[in-house]
Amino acid sequence: MFEQEQRPNAYLGRWFFGSGLGGIAVAAVLTALMIHDLVPTKVTLALWPSSIAGIADPHTVAEKLLVAAVTFGGQFFLYGIIGLLFAFVINVVRSFMSRR
Repeated sequence: MFEQEQRPNAYLGRWFFGSGLGGIAVAAVLTALMIHDLVPTKVTLALWPSSIAGIADPHTVAEKLLVAAVTFGGQFFLYGIIGLLFAFVINVVRSFMSRR
């Protein structure tokens, strides 16, 4: 009665969303580690490139929210795209192996 219809590429959206959330988790851990100076800046910029927007030095609450949205949103999008590419490669390899 309530069967879910299988969409052919629905898992790609799950890969994007899951990888994006993983990127947010990486950003949160790096933020906690940066507070106590436990991680070098080079490592932070390698794992969280959109954190460079933090140089903006916001003063008002609206500016701080905008910088946070850009840095964390950029991290979500970047890691989501990486996860999407990974899932696409897995899909291509899987379809190639099933043809043999």
